[in-house]
Amino acid sequence: MTERSILRETISKLEEYEEMIAHKIRLLRDVGNLEWHATGIYLQNTYPQVYSQFVMDSNGDDATGGAGDAFAQWRLGSSLRTVDEPEEAIEMILKKANKDIHQLSNPSRHRLLKCWMSQIFSHTGKELFELLKSNNEQKQHRSNVYGEIDRRCLKNADVIGVTTAGFALRISILRHIDAKVTICEEAGQILEGHLISALLPSLEHLIQIGDHSQLRPPINDYKLSAEGPYGSHFQLDRSMFERLSTSNHGNPPLSFLNVQRRMRPEISRLLKGTIYPELIDHESVKNIPDVVGIRKSVYWLHHTNQEDSFGGDRVQKSYSNDWEVEIIHRLVRHIVRQGVYSIDDIAILTPYSEQEHKLKRQMAYQAERIVNDFESRPLTAFKVRKPRLALFLFRAQHGLFIIGNTNVAERVPTWSKVISMLRTSNSVGTTLSLRCPRHPDVRMEVSQPEDFDVLSPEGGCTRVCNR
Repeated sequence: MTERSILRETISKLEEYEEMIAHKIRLLRDVGNLEWHATGIYLQNTYPQVYSQFVMDSNGDDATGGAGDAFAQWRLGSSLRTVDEPEEAIEMILKKANKDIHQLSNPSRHRLLKCWMSQIFSHTGKELFELLKSNNEQKQHRSNVYGEIDRRCLKNADVIGVTTAGFALRISILRHIDAKVTICEEAGQILEGHLISALLPSLEHLIQIGDHSQLRPPINDYKLSAEGPYGSHFQLDRSMFERLSTSNHGNPPLSFLNVQRRMRPEISRLLKGTIYPELIDHESVKNIPDVVGIRKSVYWLHHTNQEDSFGGDRVQKSYSNDWEVEIIHRLVRHIVRQGVYSIDDIAILTPYSEQEHKLKRQMAYQAERIVNDFESRPLTAFKVRKPRLALFLFRAQHGLFIIGNTNVAERVPTWSKVISMLRTSNSVGTTLSLRCPRHPDVRMEVSQPEDFDVLSPEGGCTRVCNR
């Protein structure tokens, strides 16, 4: 048989099994509701003498409205006076039922119904189990056929692209491909166990590309991470890429891409002084234009406004700061009003989910990208690690504006270095200096959210002009 005919036959069988499985499930449901549709079929095959009595009561009508009504009346109870009687064995009750089902007392009827339901559930359940087993076998057969088609197709391919999850799903096919080289992209964010499972027996060369100085792979239990209380024993979120890159024993060949073509030099120097001392700026980044509407393209706005208290809200478990939300909203609106940047050019990074929700509500009519990559990994001023710092700084290209309390951030060595470098260029302060594109000589210093509306209501300044 050809593959096409095998698939056609297999799919046809699967459709039959699905119909039969659905029928058995309906039977089980009807039995639970003591409906004649399911009970009658069982009585006809197992207790024909009892079944014939219900049919005779309905004048030979086996339909739901005939024998079904007779069965419904019978199970509701006997009109005979119930007397106290010892509990009979179910075999004796069945003998009496074969002679005259209507002579059974109410307790005997209830016991008989319970017996029938138990037998039907057991019998139908076994049939359903066998159908499900056969259905799964046909599905596996279909998967094998498709797998063989995929294997032949992949065998002739020069390059195969797959995620780690897709690799695990298709491992039975991929292990027959005899791949010699595996290239792993974003290797610093892949769990070591996932990468090990992708090392096929035929593998001769493994190339990992990534940055272990940025985010680690996510795991469900923070306590088992490298930063958690038991991290020194487990470090489940430490990738193979990070382990091999930082190990002092048997280091594999390692190369660094030191030239950056993304961000302005004022931003890259913060990375050079903390994480990437060998980073080199490409000539192209030296011509990146300044952020329009603000005098300094890299700036830390210091404030001491307190975070919002949880109060009586026990559901809220994340931090937020309403003052920061408001001033970020005004700052973004001011930048967009310059007419140079589109909405998609701006990204807002926040470490907490509650802050993210408030920012989204505040900017309901705008579409700025608000990114929260940290909530699954608790982040406070005392737990900031270099990978998180790299993520903060690496997102910036033309401009970088940080809003926070420098007194708290300086307790962390990496942030302290960043703040010191910013201070050498007078890029830290309690006010942010705006710049009108038409009147650059006008000084506008904002320290509160409402200052934007007063000093730069439309994105420029308050001076009257014809331009």
